[in-house]
Order: sequence, then C-alpha cells, then structure tokens
Amino acid sequence: MIAALLLAAGSSRRMGEANKLLLPGPDGRAMLLHSLGHLLAVFPSVTVVLGHEAAALRAALGALPALGVQPVQFVEAADYDHGLSASLRAGIASLPSDATGVLVALGDMPGVSPGTLRALLAAHRPGSVTAPSLGGQMGNPILWDRHYFPAMLRLTGDRGAKSLLPAPPDLCLVDVPDEGILMDVDTQESLRAWQARP
Repeated sequence: MIAALLLAAGSSRRMGEANKLLLPGPDGRAMLLHSLGHLLAVFPSVTVVLGHEAAALRAALGALPALGVQPVQFVEAADYDHGLSASLRAGIASLPSDATGVLVALGDMPGVSPGTLRALLAAHRPGSVTAPSLGGQMGNPILWDRHYFPAMLRLTGDRGAKSLLPAPPDLCLVDVPDEGILMDVDTQESLRAWQARP
C-alpha cells in the first residue's frame, strides 16, 4: 500500500504575516484545500502533517467530511519550527506498518494534477524512488519506497529528503506535462501567478 503525506507544518516566513496555506486560490478555496483535493482524487486516505497554526488549518479542512471525501488523518509535528525535516519525520513515523512506500507532497504546491500522481503510481517499482520531471527538471511530489524510511527518520534541519535520492535506475523520473510539479508558491509573485491560473 502506497501512503500519501501532505506536509503543511511550515510557518510561511517568506509570505509575511499570512499563512500562505490559508490564502485563496483561483476559485477562492484555500491553497491547502487545492493541494489536498488533488491527492484525495487518487489516494483513499491522506495524512496531513500540521505544525504552524495547526488549529486554523484544521478548521479550514473541517468541511471535508461534509463533502463526502475520503478520510483525512492529521499528525502534528511538535518541533515543526526546526525545519522541513521535522515535518517529514512526524509524517513518516505516523505511517501504518503495511505501507510499502509513501508519496510526499508539499502543501504549497497546489498545482500538481491528479494525472501526475497517477503517472507516478503507475511507474513506481519496489525499492525505487519515483519523481516527476518537466523539460528535464525534476519536481515534486516524490514517491519513496519504504526502504528509505529509516534514513528519512534520521534527517535534521530545514531540508527534505532530496539528499537521500539515489542514482538511476533506482531513481525513476517520469516525464509529465504538468507545470505544477515545479510551482512552489512561497512568494507574493508566485502566489499571484497561481491565483491567475484558469
């Protein structure tokens, strides 16, 4: 079983006072709802890792059960202010024992399409790491085999797991026509660009 993690614990320092994950997208819904909605279109269950303003993010997602969508679990990274690795460790530690791999998605990348997620699942091989690519540039999210879980739990600082990426053929890049894999909404300029998308 491939699990899905959505990392949403960061403090959005580069966006000023507002929590960017609560800012509205092209249709007025919060950014986090966009990111989560794409995952729920493909995965039967998603674990959302919270930290900064966890209560506000839970409230923003509170309407999900009424909408009849699939289950959403929450885990809080108590040390989220130590950086991205803290969120990742909390998420990996929460995975069920039968998870054979995990797709790690970022809450501030709301443009990734469900089609891209399905392409990653279809291409993934046991023991490998599978990532999307556009124009030769690797993006997110990344699907990790459980073989990497112990090393992910040892990560520290404000970095994700890219330092653990293997060389091909253990790293499988999947070409996708999806600009969302490269669109990290972490500045006012990138926010405006995302909000202007059709």
